[in-house]
Amino acid sequence: MELIGELKKTPRKTLEKNCFIKVFKYTGEFGRMRSKEIKKTLQEKRCEVFEKDPKAYLEQLKKSISEEEKAFESSSQIMFDKLCISPECFERTQQELMNDPMASIELFNMGMSMEQPTVDVPEALSPEWTIELVKASNDYAFELFKKEYMNVLTQDPMLVPVLVSAAAHDWVRVKHEHSEDVFKAALFKHKIYEDADVAQHMQMKQMELMSLAAQANPMMMAQMMQGGMGGMGGMPSMGPSGGF
Repeated sequence: MELIGELKKTPRKTLEKNCFIKVFKYTGEFGRMRSKEIKKTLQEKRCEVFEKDPKAYLEQLKKSISEEEKAFESSSQIMFDKLCISPECFERTQQELMNDPMASIELFNMGMSMEQPTVDVPEALSPEWTIELVKASNDYAFELFKKEYMNVLTQDPMLVPVLVSAAAHDWVRVKHEHSEDVFKAALFKHKIYEDADVAQHMQMKQMELMSLAAQANPMMMAQMMQGGMGGMGGMPSMGPSGGF
C-alpha cells in the first residue's frame, strides 16, 4: 500500500488523477498475478473440447470469461478494502478520466503493458515464425467462426471478438504447443502488433467480420466496433477478461 501512498480526492468525491493511476496500476497487476494459474487452467479446459465439440467449446469459453471476471473482481475488492475506497468511487473516477484524452491514453497504455506476460519466449518463436502463427491462427479462427458460430452474431455480438481471439490462441496451443502466456509474450517481445503486414492482414479479417455483422444486423457492427474486434491471436485488451 505504501507504493500507492496517500489517497487524495477531488471535491466530486472521486480520486485525483495521479492517485487513481497508481490504484489502477497496482490493482491490475495484483489481479493478473492472482489469475495467472486460473487462465492457464481455463485454457487447458477449452482445449480439451477444441475442434471436438463446438457447442461445448462455446460453453467452456463462457465459463472461462465468468471465472476470470470473478477472479478479477475478487482481487479488485481485496485492494479496494485495503485502500478503503469503494468500487463505485473507482468506477466514477475512471469514467471521469476517460473523458480526458491524455489520461485515457495513459490508462490504455498502462493496461497494455500489464497484459505482457512475464515468461520466457522460446527460441522457436522467432519474429518470422510468430508472424506466421498470428496469421494462420486468425485465419483458422475466422473460418471456424463462420462455420460454427454465426448465430453468436445475433445472440451475443459482444462475445464475437473474444471468441475469435480465444480460438486463435487455442489453435496455437493445440497445434503448436505454445500456451497463451508464451505466445502473448512473443507478440510483445517481437512487437508483432506494429508489423504493417500483420496489421493489414488483420484489418482485412476484421472488415470481413464487420460485413457479416452488418448483413445480420446493422446495429451489431457499431456494437462490435465499440467492444473491440479482437484478433491478433488475442492481443491485449483492457478489462477482466485479460485479452483473450
